[in-house]
Amino acid sequence: MSISVDEAVKWEMKNARPIRRELLPTAFTDLLRMAIKSSQDPQLPVDLEARISAVRDELLQNDLNAEAAKKELIRWVQFLRDNLPAGDQAVCRATGVGRGARAVIAHRMGRSAFYAFAARNSLTYSQAARLRRQNCLTWRWITLRIHHALQWLGDGGIEGANPNAVLRDLLDQDYVLLGTSFDGVLSSEVGVNAASEDMQWLTASRKTIWPGRSRP
Repeated sequence: MSISVDEAVKWEMKNARPIRRELLPTAFTDLLRMAIKSSQDPQLPVDLEARISAVRDELLQNDLNAEAAKKELIRWVQFLRDNLPAGDQAVCRATGVGRGARAVIAHRMGRSAFYAFAARNSLTYSQAARLRRQNCLTWRWITLRIHHALQWLGDGGIEGANPNAVLRDLLDQDYVLLGTSFDGVLSSEVGVNAASEDMQWLTASRKTIWPGRSRP
C-alpha cells in the first residue's frame, strides 16, 4: 500500500492530474508478471526468489523502515508546531477536544501544505488548485498526514514513541487513504474507522456535519 501511495503522489505531481485507476504499484505488478512467467519456465524460479529477496530488502529500507517512519511523523508534528497558531495548538491539546475541531484544522492546514508541496514540485498555482478541486490523492495524502500528526501534537510523546508502533500507524493511514479512492475501508480497529470517517468528511464536496456526530 505504501508503495502505491508513493508512486501515486509522484505520478500526480509529474502529470498534474489526479490518478484514478493506476493505484496498483508498478513494482508489484512487475513482480506478479515474473511470478506468472516462472510458473511456465523452469529456469526462472531462482531469479524470482532473488527478486523477491531484493524487493523485501528495499521495502525494509524504505516503505517498511520503522525509524524512517518515525522521523517522517516527527517532521509533520514539527511542521504543525511551527505553523499552527497558538490557539489551534491549545485546542488540540485540550482534554476531550472533539474530532470535528481537529478535522477542521486538518482541512485548513492541509490546504496550505498542499499548495506548498505542489509548488516545490514545479506545479503552478492554477494546476494545484485544479488538482485539489478534483480531490486528487496527493491532497488527501497531505491532509491525512496532518490529521494524524494533530493527534500526536495534542497527545504528545512522539519523541519517545516506539518506531514500530509509528510504522503500523502510518501503514493504517495509507490503508485509509487508499480507501478514500473507493467506498471506504473495512477494519475492526476503532482508530482506523474513525480516521476513515473523518477523511470521508474532509473530502466531501459539502461539509454539513462534523465527523463523530450523529446526523440531526
